[in-house]
Parts: sequence; C-alpha cells; structure tokens
Amino acid sequence: MKKNYFLAVSLLIAFAGCDNTEIDSIADNEQVAAEVSAGIDGLKTRVTDDSEWQTGDVIGIYGTSGKLTYTAYRYNLIEGTNNFEPNSSFSTIYYGAADGEFSAYYPYVEYSKLTNYKTIEGNIIKQQKTNYSPVGVRGQDRIDFLYATAKGTKESPELKFQFAHKMSKLVIRLKAGKGFTTVPFASWYDLTFSSSANNLHSKVIFNPKDGTVTLDGAVDKLAFLYTANPRVSGKEVKKDGVIEYVEFVYILCPGESVQGGLKFDLHYDNKNEGTTYTTQLYTDESKTKFETKEGTQYIYTVTVNKTEAKVTDTSINDWNSAVLPDNGEVDANS
Repeated sequence: MKKNYFLAVSLLIAFAGCDNTEIDSIADNEQVAAEVSAGIDGLKTRVTDDSEWQTGDVIGIYGTSGKLTYTAYRYNLIEGTNNFEPNSSFSTIYYGAADGEFSAYYPYVEYSKLTNYKTIEGNIIKQQKTNYSPVGVRGQDRIDFLYATAKGTKESPELKFQFAHKMSKLVIRLKAGKGFTTVPFASWYDLTFSSSANNLHSKVIFNPKDGTVTLDGAVDKLAFLYTANPRVSGKEVKKDGVIEYVEFVYILCPGESVQGGLKFDLHYDNKNEGTTYTTQLYTDESKTKFETKEGTQYIYTVTVNKTEAKVTDTSINDWNSAVLPDNGEVDANS
C-alpha cells in the first residue's frame, strides 16, 4: 500500500502541468526514464586542472517530452563514469507521449536561485577559490559555463550530452629571458589587462536554458589580484626537472573587442623592489586588435627580460579542439 501511494505522489509531482490524457497514458504504460551521460569537448578541457568531470559535479537539465516539461532538474555525476543520475526520485526525467528534446548546463544552480528564475550571474574578476560555492563548485569552475543539447525517445532513452565551453580562455606563459637564469617564482606577480576604452567586461550573464552569454559590467581594466598576500599563483611547468615557464590561466567573456590590442601589465615584486613590465596582446596577424570568441583559447608566451617583457609566441585555437574517444559519449547502461 505504501509503495503504491509513493508511486502516485511521484507521478503527480513529475507530471504536474500535464493534462490527464498524457498522465494516464504514461501511468498505463511502462515508465521510461531518461538515461544521462555527458562528455566535454576536448580531451582535457577543464580550466582548473585539465580534467573532464570531477567528483561532485552536478548538471542541470531542461526539456520537454510531449506535454511534459522539465526545468533545471538536478543530475549528479556517478563517480568514475561520465554518467549522471537524478538527485532523487522526484527529479527523475521521464518520457511523455512524444520524443524528448533536452538541454543541459554546468555549473548547476537550482531554479529558485537563478536570477529572476532565468539566468546565472558570473564575476570575471573573482576567479580564486573561496569557501562559497553552489554545490561544491570552486573558483573558475563557477564561470566555466558549459552547455549541451540532446534528443531521446522511449525506444532510445539515452541522452548523450556533449558539452561545449561558452566562455573564452586566456593563458599566459611567463619564460625567463635575458637577466634571468630561470623563472624565479610562481607567486610574486600581479597581472592586469586593460583597454584605453571602457570596453572590457567584469561580469557575465549566462542563460542555462538556451546557453546564451551576455556581457555585463563594462570596465577599462581586469586586475586579477586574488588576494593582497599571497598574490596570484601560477603553475610551474617543468622540462627535465627545470622550470620551463610559469602558466597563468583565466576565463574571459566571449565577444570582447579591444582595438589597438589588450594592454598587459606584469608587476614583479622582486623582494619589494617593484618592477612593472608592459606589453600588448593581439589576436590578429596585423596586430591591431584583441578579440575573444566563445569556446576559443588564447595562449601567449611572454619572455621576461630584466629590461622588458615581450610576447614571443601566440597560439589561438579551439578550446574544444581535442576529441574524446567515441566523441565523449558513454553508454548509460555500461
């Protein structure tokens, strides 16, 4: 008796907003739940640690199937797989009387906490890890917005989401030049990017339902000063046991357009001596501008000499360039 009562309550919640015809049709037939798997375009594409999914990751799903509608349903990663499962029996997605069309987003924010129940706001400046985060998301993961779509049917219930990055990725690699025998440190830098016009953006608005990104918070400077002490920490990349360069990774808004190039100031504390190096970053061969596109990464090698800093190599490519085995798809039944 209790089991039947629980099933009835579950059906009422899952099918709220549907007419009686569709509810009766699904109840009379065997229920078919969506089976969710997900990959991220690119073999190693997460900003924080060059990985794919991480323990504790959560995605949200929107969709329709017949007259059934699903809004920001929470699905949790099954550890050790690319598969996701509903957060509870009340958040399971079932197919209605027709095929289903769905979209998914990351990071997950529950419906009641979306701005105006529609969007997620992100702060470009605050890319450091903090104690605050929705569902355990930390630092840059909070603005590494991912989006995907998928279709399914009762006969083929697998939803194989292939996520793509909606933001842009900026990578700065600092190398030792004349006057330095090696890159002397990884944490004594302040990095600032600026424009002569007020056309950079410190905030972003992400629509998890349709995947659109809107720029907000126009500024003339992006100063990535995580804390006063310690300052920004870079990642030491070694070759044969020797530091080859120190790498700093940032997420930027797509759609930035800075005529004349992006000014890059590098402040090196050097035991409180205080030296600032300045150079320009460009995205075109004629060196006239700096522009960003979604799903694109911009890698600049900057050689630091005692008297100046120079961009010695530039690489612009698809953030989603590598391909996962089987296109990142995983059989949800495996």
